[in-house]
Amino acid sequence: MGHPLLRVPLAVLITGLVSWLIQSAGIYWSIQGLLDAGIHEFSSEQFRVPVLLANVGALVCFFVTGWKLVRPLSRRQALASACLVVAYSLSVLGLEQLGQRISGMMGLFSLSQLLYIPLNAQVNFLSLCVPALEGVPGSFWGCVAASQLLALLYLPFAQKGIDGNAQQDKEL
Repeated sequence: MGHPLLRVPLAVLITGLVSWLIQSAGIYWSIQGLLDAGIHEFSSEQFRVPVLLANVGALVCFFVTGWKLVRPLSRRQALASACLVVAYSLSVLGLEQLGQRISGMMGLFSLSQLLYIPLNAQVNFLSLCVPALEGVPGSFWGCVAASQLLALLYLPFAQKGIDGNAQQDKEL
């Protein structure tokens, strides 16, 4: 089923798309319901349920994709595959920061928002982590750093070695 290096990126892509679709549909239906009720001013509080459902969907999808896509891999293969996602995630974060900080680079920021779609589960993790640690010095950037490494959570799904032995992993 494809090249082993592409399994964790595929798992992250599927998880991110499922999360994004659930969240987008939930927000759309929430807005429609509010408009039908005559409410034309919105706050983030009114969209907590769609975000929560997206997080639940991402968690379920994480376990399913980890079991189906990452389980056949050795830990070394899973680590290499997860590192591709971490590199992609850091690249998108870099584009976002450049687009926000350099005058005339708003196009990079817009592009980064599209490139974040496969990483939607990470974005949702960040949206849960930051308010939970509000007031803790450095918590925002700590949560950002942790969210960039979430692909490494697929490693426990991988086998210890090619045939279930730890021989291959000793070479790491």
